[in-house]
Amino acid sequence: MTSTVSPNSEAFAERAQRAGCVIERLLPAESGEAVAAQLLEVCTRLSGVSRPRFAFAPSVAQDYPELVEALRVTTAGPHGDVDELRQAHVGLCVARAGLMETGSVVLAGEAPEERLVWLVPRIAVVLLDELSIVPGLDEALTLFGSHREWGAFTLVTGPSRTSDVERVLTVGVQGAETFVIALVAGRNEQK
Repeated sequence: MTSTVSPNSEAFAERAQRAGCVIERLLPAESGEAVAAQLLEVCTRLSGVSRPRFAFAPSVAQDYPELVEALRVTTAGPHGDVDELRQAHVGLCVARAGLMETGSVVLAGEAPEERLVWLVPRIAVVLLDELSIVPGLDEALTLFGSHREWGAFTLVTGPSRTSDVERVLTVGVQGAETFVIALVAGRNEQK
């Protein structure tokens, strides 16, 4: 099965890479095993660990249960236990939308276990359905207006970056130092 890449997806990926994100394209798959194998290869390469430990947000279990089962991931604990998260090599969560104009992802959820998964581990992997990429902020806000159950949302553009008064840039101080956007082809079509 071949996958066509939309112009929105290409422009989004280009802008996200300029912001420091790693872009991985996951092929559509009938089962979670194929996608899990792709993710495992990417996370092994990025973490340098042969079997990386995953923490996942509740949204992953809800939207990608077959992936959770195939990865046999460890969770962050029922209340976003920070010590468990610190032991994870990779935090896995789901983006509700991607903004083509900036390469940002929209992460939703008010619960600590939903938000801490992409903030605490050194590597954050965000699953983004390519069909959920919208042109800009106006469209993302319209989307959120129709999904109030998602609660609060955060726009994330690349890995955590900060600098001091001497203009020394440091990556990963207030969030993941490696921010991976895993573009999932045609996920909405399979639902």
